[in-house]
Amino acid sequence: MARAWVLYQVVMWLAAEWSVLPRLVRPERDGVPGSARHWALLLVLAVVSVQWGRGRWGAGQLPRLSRALTVVALLLALPVAVFTWESRYYAPVAATVQYVEVPVELPGPQDGVWVDGMQVSNLFVYDAEGDPLSGVQVYDDRGRAVRTTTDEGLGSWTFPGVDEPWTFVPSWDEDGRARWNVYPLQGAPTDEFAFSGEPGVAPELTGEPRTPPRPFAKAPAVQPGATPAAGSGAGDRGPGPTPGATASAAPTAGS
Repeated sequence: MARAWVLYQVVMWLAAEWSVLPRLVRPERDGVPGSARHWALLLVLAVVSVQWGRGRWGAGQLPRLSRALTVVALLLALPVAVFTWESRYYAPVAATVQYVEVPVELPGPQDGVWVDGMQVSNLFVYDAEGDPLSGVQVYDDRGRAVRTTTDEGLGSWTFPGVDEPWTFVPSWDEDGRARWNVYPLQGAPTDEFAFSGEPGVAPELTGEPRTPPRPFAKAPAVQPGATPAAGSGAGDRGPGPTPGATASAAPTAGS
């Protein structure tokens, strides 16, 4: 019987460790069968063990194996009983699963300029006549430089209708400091830059920086402070696609 009980505990331990039929042979915390299915398994093992002890069911042809199993079972009976009682192997399987709600901190504001949930890479400024301007410095109401990119010239950006990604370079003030709030940002296609491969080192432009393709050559002329014409309702749209047409996606950061 000791041999059958030790074998029963071994079967339960293997079932728990290997996740074999966990619902059918889930081990008990005290090592005592807790269901008819477990009792049936122990009973089958007991019958086999008794028959082997009587020299039947093949035990007569393997006397050394039968005696060895008996000695091993007797030596393991006490340790297995102690380990089973302390639930060293079974407690993780038999323990009650509890779900704990952990508060998740939502991500804070991200750097850059975002329009409709998409980060923009560049800003294009037009005067009241709709003509494009260059070298425009942009600051917010607190005097902080408005930056669209924060990759320090290490990344590449794509534009609608442009096949090659671009990389930007900063403008420089009279004190020799890099300025990333001078628009439109200038740069060149990424393949015109020489990358050193060193982390944090910006690539070197092999040619002259230039203005990337503008969304349109000329913007609508405006009259500051004037009352809009009746029925205009143009809103913030530029001279691009009309309502109902498919608009191009805004520039996104490249990998």
